[in-house]
Amino acid sequence: MVLVTNGRLITRDSEGKGYYEHGAVAYEGAKIVEVGEEAALRAKYADAEIVDAKGGVIMPAFINAHTHIYSALARGLSIVGNNPTNFYEVLDGTWWAIDRHLMMDGTRASATALYIDSIKQGVTTIFDHHASYGEIPGTLHTIAEESKRLGLRSCLCYEVSDRDGEEKCLQAIAENADFITECEKNKDPMLAAMFGGHALFTISDKTFDRMVEANNGRTGYHIHVSEGMNDVYDSLQNYGRRPVQRLQDHGILGEKTILGHCIHVNTAEIELIKNTDTMVVNNPESNMGNAVGILVGQLLGAGKMEEAVDTDRKLITFSVVICIVLGGLMSLVAHLFPQIYNTSDSIRDLAASFIRICALCMPINALANACYFTLRSGGKTFVTFLFDSFYVCVLTVPMAFVLSRFTGLPIVPLFLCCQLADIGKCVVGLIMIRRGVWIQNIVGKEAA
Repeated sequence: MVLVTNGRLITRDSEGKGYYEHGAVAYEGAKIVEVGEEAALRAKYADAEIVDAKGGVIMPAFINAHTHIYSALARGLSIVGNNPTNFYEVLDGTWWAIDRHLMMDGTRASATALYIDSIKQGVTTIFDHHASYGEIPGTLHTIAEESKRLGLRSCLCYEVSDRDGEEKCLQAIAENADFITECEKNKDPMLAAMFGGHALFTISDKTFDRMVEANNGRTGYHIHVSEGMNDVYDSLQNYGRRPVQRLQDHGILGEKTILGHCIHVNTAEIELIKNTDTMVVNNPESNMGNAVGILVGQLLGAGKMEEAVDTDRKLITFSVVICIVLGGLMSLVAHLFPQIYNTSDSIRDLAASFIRICALCMPINALANACYFTLRSGGKTFVTFLFDSFYVCVLTVPMAFVLSRFTGLPIVPLFLCCQLADIGKCVVGLIMIRRGVWIQNIVGKEAA
């Protein structure tokens, strides 16, 4: 028996006690036996081996529900001559260029890097969607070896795609099927398999049929859906169906299936996803990196100016309203967050005041950011530069300096004043938005 002690315990138990100021966890092997107050568990398990959490937080680990091991070593990578202007060019010039050259040793190194990074970030379970079209057979087994060696749980699949020809596509299908069989045979609780697919615009109906046949109902599917509008256009143009409808036609949807992204799904598709209990994983950081999901900018680029204005107005309203609600809730529980940390009561009170101010100012920040990105969507990058660095350097920082050095204002109201300085951004931003200076197509022929 092992007892993890000297930590603040977050259990996430909705039916029991969710937080222990002086908590402990008793576990044996891979099973958590009991959680609770440290004193009680020390008395109950007097002979247990003690692991000192050193005043840190003890909590359940995180799960990464959609990741790509093949990209683990690509941070900061710059490919000479690769200057993508749209999502397809990002895929073809960056990610597909990487996975086409990824051999088995590269796959193993990528898996090791991602697993080590996951452990450092508190992630102990991953759902990986792998592609290494330089060398396909045996790659999931190789990744599984690294997962077992480093002690993580993994649900793995291989990215089936027609983009590199039929031979590679068939190898990818076989890799999924073989690994599913391997997991069924070994019954390792730390490993599981899904059937992977890239995205619908690189998967034909014939390939979908082959995938379904190879899977034979053994597991769910893991696939990108409507990450970019090209996925939607391809399905409508070539198959007369929207992406989620195509998946339904082939029996892909269901409670075991994961759909990645789903940025450009419509109401009917959302209903299909809901009615089939299909899971959706959103990936905001990836979306930012690939510049997808930019609602207003895409409408401007399509020349739909009135729709862009209407959408922007709705998004701004939604952002402010949701931040009013969330800010209000956060202000009510602001005193709880500092309790996690091992510090004095005066520092906890100060931290609670700062959190409460940030919470109450959330609607202001939401409006300022909404104005910022609205102007940016219309190409007003210089204005957004003024909103960002210039505003802080010229107004916020000098104001904080003057108030702190030449007045007797306490730190809490001083912090409030600095936070309220963003009201100026909101006023200027709303004036510019109402004047319509952002309503222009920056990707059309005239702009080019």
